[in-house]
Amino acid sequence: MVTLPTKAHIGKRLTIALRDSHGNTRELLGILLDPKTIRTRDGASESFDPDAITNWRVVSEVATKAGRGAPLSMRVREIESVLTNTWPRVHSAQDGNWNLRFTEHDSDFANSVLPTGARPFGEPDSELDQAIADAVTFYTLHNQIPAIAIPPAIYPQLDNYLDSQGWRIAGETDIMVADTNDFPNSPQHTSVSQLKGIRCETLEVPTSSWCDFQGATPLIEVINRYPAYYLSVFIDEQQVAAARIAMNNGWGVITRVKVQSDHRLQGIGRSLIQKVAEVSSGHNSYKLALQVDGSNSNALTFFRSVGFRSHHRNRYRVPAITN
Repeated sequence: MVTLPTKAHIGKRLTIALRDSHGNTRELLGILLDPKTIRTRDGASESFDPDAITNWRVVSEVATKAGRGAPLSMRVREIESVLTNTWPRVHSAQDGNWNLRFTEHDSDFANSVLPTGARPFGEPDSELDQAIADAVTFYTLHNQIPAIAIPPAIYPQLDNYLDSQGWRIAGETDIMVADTNDFPNSPQHTSVSQLKGIRCETLEVPTSSWCDFQGATPLIEVINRYPAYYLSVFIDEQQVAAARIAMNNGWGVITRVKVQSDHRLQGIGRSLIQKVAEVSSGHNSYKLALQVDGSNSNALTFFRSVGFRSHHRNRYRVPAITN
């Protein structure tokens, strides 16, 4: 008699061989969601009869570089998950595998529907037209602009359908990744402590001065909804740079990177990112992720120069009637 996978195996990658009552065989490979369901490589959830299992095994996880190693759809979902987890919205609702979320005073990009299910449309509970209408109603009732976040590489049909219905592109973000182990080996990265006259402070709570420098005081509620580290760089006790790093599932997610305009191009931004990488790796999170406004060419150039690479792009569509 085969010993079956249990709840202890949920979240692990398994290969499962099955034989039905007619002698037909098949094999499933994916993440076990519960003792009767597995998420396959394309992101779909597939049920199976545990009594039909002939053998199974846990597939050993192989350490991979950030954003590499798995099918693109799984990589995108993994990264989008850690981005969402580390910047949780104050308000959210679920429509099947569509996550409707928003926070007052946050950017339009953060306040959007995030599809997370299988292709082609992300698996909302209802038919696509109804799901879209329900999303519009949700955001309108909360005085928010309806928006849907789409990685076109994963959901091209959803992107094309919204385009055909008059939903315009309001903006795009580049999701960028890097590995913390790459930073210490690069001579271009200098530790903050090695820069003369500069002090770096790392705290577990955002101080009022950190929020004031960031202009993030209205977002304090969402900032405090997930544990993070808050870095500040001072020159002669004047704050000149800041960042936030939060760890989730082996990833360090970087947000709110800011260097005062008159202190840019002096190596401070590079050294700040180096310090952020040190904090992340010190908590066994060796992969880094961040998102950049796709129209911010200076920021994109900076992050590429310090070792980040583009992983995928998110497109944000809103109804044509919005401003």
